[in-house]
Amino acid sequence: MTDDLKELKRQVGRRVQRLQKKANREGSWLQETRYLGTLGVLLALPIVGGAYLGLYLDKKATHYSFVFTSAGLILGVVVGLVNVALFVRRVS
Repeated sequence: MTDDLKELKRQVGRRVQRLQKKANREGSWLQETRYLGTLGVLLALPIVGGAYLGLYLDKKATHYSFVFTSAGLILGVVVGLVNVALFVRRVS
């Protein structure tokens, strides 16, 4: 029982130290710019890729409609938002 308590105290102490270190660290404007740029790329690339893929599929279809392009845009937005959410969760 005492070994478990010592291990718990050690783990809590490490977490507190990490949180204090993270709170004291100040981000520079270059770090913030890199972070925002990464978020933009993670969101924009799937949207553009989905639109181009949908446009390609629409051109290959027998009749030219924007069904695949619309679906590609929607899928790109969903994938982009998931990318951003996973990145923010990982970095935070």
